[in-house]
Amino acid sequence: MIVFRVDGNEKIGLGHVMRCMSIAEAFLDAGEECFFILADVCAKEVVEKRGFGVFVMNTRFDCMDVELPEMCSVVTQLMPRCVVVDSYYVTQQYLGFLKALCRVIYLDDLASFAHPVDILINYNVYSVDMDYASLYRNSGEKLPQCILGSKYAPLRREFKGIQKCVIKKDVGDILISAGGADPMHLILGLVRFLKNRSECDCISKIRFHVILGALNVDKDEILELSLRMDNVVPHLAVQEMGNLIRGCDLAISAAGSTLYELCACGVPTVTYVIADNQIFGARAFEKAGVMISLGDIRGDMEGIADRMVGSIINLTRDFEKRKKMARRMRELVDGYGADRLVGSVLSGLKGLK
Repeated sequence: MIVFRVDGNEKIGLGHVMRCMSIAEAFLDAGEECFFILADVCAKEVVEKRGFGVFVMNTRFDCMDVELPEMCSVVTQLMPRCVVVDSYYVTQQYLGFLKALCRVIYLDDLASFAHPVDILINYNVYSVDMDYASLYRNSGEKLPQCILGSKYAPLRREFKGIQKCVIKKDVGDILISAGGADPMHLILGLVRFLKNRSECDCISKIRFHVILGALNVDKDEILELSLRMDNVVPHLAVQEMGNLIRGCDLAISAAGSTLYELCACGVPTVTYVIADNQIFGARAFEKAGVMISLGDIRGDMEGIADRMVGSIINLTRDFEKRKKMARRMRELVDGYGADRLVGSVLSGLKGLK
């Protein structure tokens, strides 16, 4: 059994949960049973709908050391092959306790400290430039097996072998994503912006497909507004994200896991940062000529809708740039990352015996 310790809620979104479920699906395909442990019930339904067993500890997601007695008790009962931890609130003490019970794997984005684990995974586009050897050298911790690079980006099964988006000269459909929770209320702000500019030709001729995540608190108001708008199409509880992405010509997305799905489909994207852990990714994607980044928008919420729509409209007018972006995106991510990742993990676990 593979156990995942991860959380998702309105404050931190669902990105960690979604990527863990993609990895869990690949483990299932490899013949491994998977089980999830959460601090609270916020993401319980989301995980159960994907067919995974869940245990809720009723603890604080942002104070993980407090849960150690409960966590250790559950792990002792389950006796898993390993525990995959995905949280920015984890500490060295926490991981050290777990490692005394079983093999521990950590999903890292920031290289903030030397995690005492057996395997460390960082699939971000910038991960190959992180000097983990130096990070661990004087830490007192042994350098774990490191699985690095975007070729290991864990996407859902539907992205394996997915047909690439055809770059058309005329743009008709644009995808807008702000994650599972949208704590900055970006989707609502964009829909209001589009409504106020419905007479503008460059906007009225385009259909904007807005993804309403499971924890989006603005869903009802957005749905009500969309009923009075011809060019806004809301999408709830999306079952086939790949097909939705492929049906669009461009995208606006937060710099989270969705960017790797957009790469797999080859949909030119304007991205933005709303969390510290997204900064490196947005910069790296832009530096590689893969996406256009608006940078950290947290200090500019007043004019962000105008900037987002302006950037995407400019991109609609540059056919050659869109073709070049799409080509580089497809070179970066091919949709088989979860299988590669699980294969490397299982080989690594065998080597640790």
